[in-house]
Formats: sequence, C-alpha cells, structure tokens
Amino acid sequence: MENFLVSLEVVLPLCLLMALGYMLKRVLSLNEQWVLTSNKLLFQVLLPLLLMRNMLESDLVGLMTPHALGLIGYTAAAITVSFLILLVLIPRFVQDNTRKGVILQGILRANTALFGIPVALSLYGEANLGLFTLLLGAMVPFFNICSIAALELFQGEKPSYKTIATNIIRNPLIIGIAAGAALNLLKLPIPLPIKSAVWGLADTATPLAFLILGASFTFESAKRNRAALMVVVPFRLVLMPLVWVGLAALLGYRGMSLLATAVIFMPPTAVTSYPMACAMGGDGKLAGEIVVFTSALSILTMFFWVFLLKTLYLI
Repeated sequence: MENFLVSLEVVLPLCLLMALGYMLKRVLSLNEQWVLTSNKLLFQVLLPLLLMRNMLESDLVGLMTPHALGLIGYTAAAITVSFLILLVLIPRFVQDNTRKGVILQGILRANTALFGIPVALSLYGEANLGLFTLLLGAMVPFFNICSIAALELFQGEKPSYKTIATNIIRNPLIIGIAAGAALNLLKLPIPLPIKSAVWGLADTATPLAFLILGASFTFESAKRNRAALMVVVPFRLVLMPLVWVGLAALLGYRGMSLLATAVIFMPPTAVTSYPMACAMGGDGKLAGEIVVFTSALSILTMFFWVFLLKTLYLI
C-alpha cells in the first residue's frame, strides 16, 4: 500500500494539472495559437533550462565507478536495441510519416525524472540516490538523441545523416544538457541573481508542460488515435520494463542498481516528447495523448512493478 501511495502522490498532481489545462482552454477560450506559442517557449527555453539544472546538480565525476559505467552501458545498449527494433517494425504497420517517429519515441522514451526519482527516493532515501542520478544524467541525452533521430528520419524525405547530426547538436534540449555538464565539470560559479532567475524559470517547465497537454487534448482526437494508443501504451508500460528489467535481474543486478534500471524503463512516456513532436513536424495530438494515457495508467503499472520487485526481494 505504501508503494501504491508513493506512485499516486507522484502521478495524481500531474493528472490534475492536465485536467486544469483542459478546463482553462474552455473557460479562457485558449486557441490553437496559444498552444503552439506555449510549446515553442517550453521546448526552446524552459525545458533546456530544467535539463541544464539537472546536469549541473549531478556528481558527474565522483560516481564514475566500474559498476556504474557497466550499468550505464547495459541501459544504453537496451535503449539502442529497442530503438533499432522499433525503427524496423513501425514503418511496416504505420503509413503516416508524422506518426512513425511519435510512436517510436512514445514507446522508447520514459519520463524518468518526474516519475522515477520519487519512487527511488521513497525506497532508498536521498543519501543513496547517487547512482540513479548518474544514470539519469547519462540517459536523458541518450533518449533525446534517439527521439530527435526518429523524428528526423521520418520527415518524409530521403534522410540526410549530416542534417540529422546537425539538428541533434542544435536541439535546445541537447544544448541545455551540454551546458549543464560543462558548468558542472568546469566548476564555474553562477551569480546568485542569475541562478535564482534561471532556477525559477526551470521550475515552471513541468507544470506548464502538463497544462499545455491538457489544453491540447480532445476526446475526438483520442478516439481517432485509439488503435495507435492501444499499441503504444502496453508497449511503454508493460513490455519495455518486462524485457529490460527482467534481463537486468537475470544478469545479477539487485537493490539500487536494479531499481535504477527499473525507473529508466517503467515510467510513462516523457512529457518532453510532446513539445518535441510539435516542434519537429510530428503528430502533436497523438504525442500528447500518448503522454496523457501512459501517465494516467502508470499509477497502476508502476505500483505493480515496484510491488513485484519488492515481493521477489530484488530491490
């Protein structure tokens, strides 16, 4: 019951924010242009600042142990294999190019920062989160690179790998991660007024993202996207953790190491996948609905996975 309440405390506020966004759109008559402009602000400014802060506050050097590097290698390999399999499978069943990349990142990309940290914190305490923080710092740019590559590959034209590489490098989220890592490693001091202003802006990214999601949601669109949602949701919430957390357990990972792997693969689809899809020509409606439905249903699935791992004495 305690683990269920932890998951509920994480997910319920986000669901309420989405509901509030849905209501505000009708009460304040927010139009599609507001959603698009807000998405642009979120993708180009607020989310990069949030990722920069996360990287800046991580201990990137002190945690570089052989065990940690092995865990990073396993997780990166699992994401890469998943990406390549989906890259082959999805075009066989989906014809619309604007939906292919959205479906791929909807299955692949997890909202680890928002949904994984509270679970890890509840089970192991803040003093033991170093390994998880390092893994998160390594996997966030990895997820972003895979998502950008997927959206670029399915633009409808013959893919230019030079263009894809350029767009990855110039992507605001990648720039935010790189800036945070550079500031962290160089130990450059940040004046307090600037730090307060930037940190304050970064704090607005998550609530605004879920408000925008709620404002963009329509029941008509969800009905139209029902078939895609019925595939993406179980893949994201059931199959990905079943395969990769199960394999990690078979390889001997236990305790915090297995939990760190679990919270990479068991959360719902990352909220950042929605503004990225909108900004890069993907099906934004479908991307938003994948986030909405996986976030809501993750209340049940995350409880199940944590309960199962604890029952088996694996974490």
